[in-house]
Amino acid sequence: MVPGLVYDRDGYRLGFGKGYYDRFLLNFEGVTVGVCYSRCVEHELPRGYYDRPINMVVTERYTIDTR
Repeated sequence: MVPGLVYDRDGYRLGFGKGYYDRFLLNFEGVTVGVCYSRCVEHELPRGYYDRPINMVVTERYTIDTR
């Protein structure tokens, strides 16, 4: 589970800054999941060069598989 404040439909997220999880995800081979309320899912978020998407976003209404 990867924490985030807001996720988008492509699996990118806005976190708490510092890029800790993006550096960790660079070499992580497992499945990554973000859990949030559906109102915390945006169509698209700004992303940087080092940002890494997660595999799934799970809300109380739906699940988005970004793989």
